[in-house]
Amino acid sequence: MVAAKQAQERFEDLDYTFAESREGKLFADLVGAAEGGSAQEFVNALAEFDRISKLSPWRTRLLLDVRKSLAGPADGEVEGASEDATATAEDELG
Repeated sequence: MVAAKQAQERFEDLDYTFAESREGKLFADLVGAAEGGSAQEFVNALAEFDRISKLSPWRTRLLLDVRKSLAGPADGEVEGASEDATATAEDELG
């Protein structure tokens, strides 16, 4: 999380428009969700971004691996979400 925050600050220093860009907002939302341990917020931020700008399959797989690590090692599901909701979120991003 420290490295992600440092990267965010570095990107904002390199490009003053980054924080207000869709990508900058996505980055901030993903970092916030990861800090809070909320896999559902993480998926919601990705799905919202993906509705307008499709993520590549490689990025989708990578980000879903991060989401699974937030959900915990037990079963990889989003906390409080049904199997259908988790599959739907993955389908939206896939």
